[in-house]
Amino acid sequence: MRFIFRYLQLNIFYLPLALVCISYAFSTSYANEVKPTIRKVSKHKSPNIEDYIKYLADIDHEHDIQNSKLQAQADQLRLKTIASIDKLLQADEIDKAGRFELLLRLGSTYVERHDYLRTREIEFYSQLFDLWSEKGQKGIPPKIDYKESKKELRKAADTYRKLVIEFPHHPRTDLVLLVLAQTLSRLGNENAILFYNQLLKSHPDSSFVPDAYLALAEHYFDHNKLDDAIKNYRYVMNFKDHRVYPYSIYKLGWAYYNLGGESSRKGEGKFSKVYYSI
Repeated sequence: MRFIFRYLQLNIFYLPLALVCISYAFSTSYANEVKPTIRKVSKHKSPNIEDYIKYLADIDHEHDIQNSKLQAQADQLRLKTIASIDKLLQADEIDKAGRFELLLRLGSTYVERHDYLRTREIEFYSQLFDLWSEKGQKGIPPKIDYKESKKELRKAADTYRKLVIEFPHHPRTDLVLLVLAQTLSRLGNENAILFYNQLLKSHPDSSFVPDAYLALAEHYFDHNKLDDAIKNYRYVMNFKDHRVYPYSIYKLGWAYYNLGGESSRKGEGKFSKVYYSI
């Protein structure tokens, strides 16, 4: 009995000490086995304005490449469209209504090709100019060449002329006269004035009458024939609900202003009218 009691006393006495030792041993073992990894964080400088500009430039460059590819693909479709229309126009079974629509579509496709090629010509000139500048602007500076794009615009004008000759009384001849005159204007051909006036004379009730008057006014304004410009700008003012009305008042103000004197004060009044009508 005494032996049992003595055994219990010893165990009770050493039990806390044993627990402390076990706890220490366990914590030491865990600490030796599991060691936290300290990551070395690389130090980078924050981006400056030059980095930001380069980043945007790279995005723009990539966008330009993608856009250029899409534009080239679209132009290939235009070439196929032109070839298809030419083939259809040679068919004997095509009626007059179909021929009118095909010719009109052909002319507009030529104009679209002109716009595309003109953009490419400007881009090519810009590249040549940059190279010339990088070399110290030595030698003859490059000149922009619109030869290829103007070919397409002349084809468009010839197609629209054909429409006017073949379909003088078609319900949409007023549209053809307008686009023909606009195309000739882009070519710098003074005959554009004849077709604008033909539109006004032959189709006085056309919805394109304000456009024709504005085009004539712009032509005279650009050639410093301010009295003729003012007369045609004032004609446009008879169409207050038309989209070109505010612009015509604005340009009428400039025409009066450029005349000077009393007309200059009239011009200031037109500018105010545009401001309060918008």
